[in-house]
Amino acid sequence: MYRVSWMMGLAILGAALLVGSGTSQEKKEGKKTQLPQGFSKLSLSKDQKAKMQDVVVKSRMKIKALEEQIAELRTQERMDLIALLTADQKELYRKIQLGEDSKKSGDK
Repeated sequence: MYRVSWMMGLAILGAALLVGSGTSQEKKEGKKTQLPQGFSKLSLSKDQKAKMQDVVVKSRMKIKALEEQIAELRTQERMDLIALLTADQKELYRKIQLGEDSKKSGDK
């Protein structure tokens, strides 16, 4: 019972993180991207600037996709690690994550 609710919690948390990061990217895409330091001193043509900004936008989109994949992998890794625990260890881990175990360790 706890395992199912724990995994559902992780899945909801992961989805919330992905949705939250997606909305912030939409705001950024409307802005003009900034080229790396030093490029403004090169007397670039409008065409060069436009092409360079396309490169930057495409790269950032790829980086964002990779960051999302990394977040998913970390979530899956955590779920796989939790699956290897015994029922008692899972319950203790859940309490540690919720901060309930700090009460016990503070009494010692």
